[in-house]
Amino acid sequence: SSPLYTSKFHCMHQDLKDAEKELEKLIRDNKSLEEQKRKMEASGSTSAGEIAKCKQEIDVLKRKKSELKTQLGELQRERSEVERKLKEAGSKRNEAESKLEKVVEELNEAKARIDTLEEEIESLKQGIEGDGADVESGSDEGERAEAERISRINADSHGLNDLKGILKSWGVSPVPSKRKDVIALFKSEREERGLGGRAGKRRRTGS
Repeated sequence: SSPLYTSKFHCMHQDLKDAEKELEKLIRDNKSLEEQKRKMEASGSTSAGEIAKCKQEIDVLKRKKSELKTQLGELQRERSEVERKLKEAGSKRNEAESKLEKVVEELNEAKARIDTLEEEIESLKQGIEGDGADVESGSDEGERAEAERISRINADSHGLNDLKGILKSWGVSPVPSKRKDVIALFKSEREERGLGGRAGKRRRTGS
């Protein structure tokens, strides 16, 4: 709930209690004056001036009581409005928390898909390094297998970039904005490590 509304509510509640106490005091004073007036009228010794003064005081108290009742009504309406806003604020906060939980859940799912795609790409890369001899021998079967692998890797790479783009739009982490040919990327990485196509084969076969 909003601290501003909560503070205002507490202040208003205290004002309302003070006003109710003041009203109770005015009612008591009014009753006392009414009783005093009756005694004066019953006694023949009270002057007309004293009775008139007492009546005037009673009228003043009645006006104050009426004003106080009006003030109480306004305070009660304001308190109801603040209570309504507090309730709305709580509802909006719950709705925002629910949306945040959903976004976090979708984010975790996207990250899991990225991990899966990266594992598949790594597996395909290792397959390319190990089976390079089929392509080098010029066999049609090896060329077709290689072409299929390249197609699958590029498709997975594009899907991975799409997911990373979604995460970037959510402000999760910086990712490259351009799609790169994943085969060229792998070749670059292998060259930096001092490896070639045959090196990958030797590493896999152990020869």
